[in-house]
Amino acid sequence: TILHISAKNGQNDLLSYFYELQIFNFMQKNNQGQTPFQCSIQSLNLDTFLFFLRNQKELKIEDSIHDTDNDQMSALSIAVKLQKIEIIEYLLHDVGGFNINEQNSSKQAPLHIASSLSDHSIISLLLKEENIDVNIQDENKNTPLLISIANNDEEDAILILEHKDCKTN
Repeated sequence: TILHISAKNGQNDLLSYFYELQIFNFMQKNNQGQTPFQCSIQSLNLDTFLFFLRNQKELKIEDSIHDTDNDQMSALSIAVKLQKIEIIEYLLHDVGGFNINEQNSSKQAPLHIASSLSDHSIISLLLKEENIDVNIQDENKNTPLLISIANNDEEDAILILEHKDCKTN
């Protein structure tokens, strides 16, 4: 919809105008099963993402902040996939309520996704979360450690290995 496209493109003036018109359902999902809030993560404009957070009650989206898309990816997993570290920090520390070990339709948790991208800063951020399961397996029984080693990413592998709960067998 034009609402989803405006969110994805970071068109804050249009989003504000749509809000004023009160004719759009801000919880509506597109063909990928994403809400406009989830589309805002793709925007290059952090203010678009923050627009949804600041106005979640007025937009009546507070119940959909934690929704998943057709691939069972929440806003947190989408932000990790798009390597949006600032948004990841907002979701984990300001919004809250996200399961750090949530798994998408391929049973990949955010740590799997970050490991497959070899994104050291995101892996480091995720490993600081209290309830992180560093040994979680995806549908192919791969752990984030195995993914890092398969990607020949020694730095990330060592980072995961240094986590107090990491199992090597």
